[in-house]
Amino acid sequence: MLLFISLIIISHMNVLESALLGLIQGLTEFLPISSSGHLILVRELLHLPLQGSLSFDVFLNTATLFAVIFCFWGDLKAIVRDLFTQGFSARSKTLIYALVLGTIPAGMVGFLYGDQIEYVCRGGKTVAIALIVGSVIMFLADKLGKNKGGITPAKGFLVGVFQALALVPGISRSGSSISGGIFAGLSREEAIKFSFLLLIPVSIGALLKIILDFGFDNLNNISYFVSPNSIVAFFVAFLSGIWSVRFLVRYLSKNSFTPFIIYRLVLAGIILVFL
Repeated sequence: MLLFISLIIISHMNVLESALLGLIQGLTEFLPISSSGHLILVRELLHLPLQGSLSFDVFLNTATLFAVIFCFWGDLKAIVRDLFTQGFSARSKTLIYALVLGTIPAGMVGFLYGDQIEYVCRGGKTVAIALIVGSVIMFLADKLGKNKGGITPAKGFLVGVFQALALVPGISRSGSSISGGIFAGLSREEAIKFSFLLLIPVSIGALLKIILDFGFDNLNNISYFVSPNSIVAFFVAFLSGIWSVRFLVRYLSKNSFTPFIIYRLVLAGIILVFL
């Protein structure tokens, strides 16, 4: 609710609008309530243009990518150290294969259909429906998930399939991928950790796609991403993302998705009634 009150106060303040978008990205990228869905809703409430917004969302997603790298630097450093000391242990190989296979579904769908998804699915009503669908997925994960061992390449691919669903704004990347891990038989802790690690290659791929989409003839557009407003949004997203990661790891390891499901359903109802 505080976010919506803030919208009224800063509706004509561009720097604060950018900071708000960064804050929403940082908080909602990792909390299972959909960052892209919230960014779309804020744009509609502030009457900001949706055209080209996916590119800016990916720019903000890069900030939260750095937040994940910061929070899981120890794990990433251990993998690199393992490479140089043992040439990759069996455990590290399994994790890497799982990450590679988990990246394929979202990478393929995003590459082939990203433009169509941006055109068709970036409206308030679509977000509301996706919020409901994502809530059902998380509810079923809470009820049906059972711990059946650690990560495997096949489980990594299954998580990737669920992650690909989050290309539709409102589903939630963290919610769907963590749910996919729980469905695959991972413990809640391992599902959360793998979901965050899987964000790294997917975010890098999305950023590369945006850069390629710009093309050499449109390099002047890159200046938009180094404006004062975008820099403010980037650092706000980075700092709030660090907090969000640490909070979710602590909370969701021992608790269900229920508070997030309730929030999502209430928000979906508000959208369907008032937008």
